Amino acid sequence: MTIEALRERLAYWQRVLRLQDWDIEVRMLPQHHIDAASPLATGRNSFNRNYRTSCILVAEPATVTSDHEAAFAGQAYDVERTLVHELVHLLAPHVTSSTDEWEYTVEGVTRALIGLERREVAVTLDGLQAGATAFPGSGDLLDAHALRRFGAGGFSQADPGPQA
Repeated sequence: MTIEALRERLAYWQRVLRLQDWDIEVRMLPQHHIDAASPLATGRNSFNRNYRTSCILVAEPATVTSDHEAAFAGQAYDVERTLVHELVHLLAPHVTSSTDEWEYTVEGVTRALIGLERREVAVTLDGLQAGATAFPGSGDLLDAHALRRFGAGGFSQADPGPQA
């Protein structure tokens, strides 16, 4: 993925995650420049919540070592997934330190978001799967959020739709 394509994905995910009020910069660097303390790290996010600024570093795919795949259960490196993981960190304003539990949570949310966006996660409600042609709306990830309220016919009469 080129840096231009990554910036386009950043704009997309900012909209999806409702982070448009953040000034977020993304840079690609060789993996060994991401985090000296963690040689397998493929992303890093330096941010200031008060000013809503963030600088996300992601590893250039060609520089990611084969150790990454071995350490992550055979999963190939995915630049976009790393970007989303780092963006998810911005969603919890009161978390000030990174713990294993928090990282597991962030990674779980990241997997769900990427899976839904790529239609890799089978989500069903009344037989309707994410990505099905009967799915109401524009077909992007924000529509998937509504699966818990939607049926094949759209909003139910009792449900007024998303609340502001």
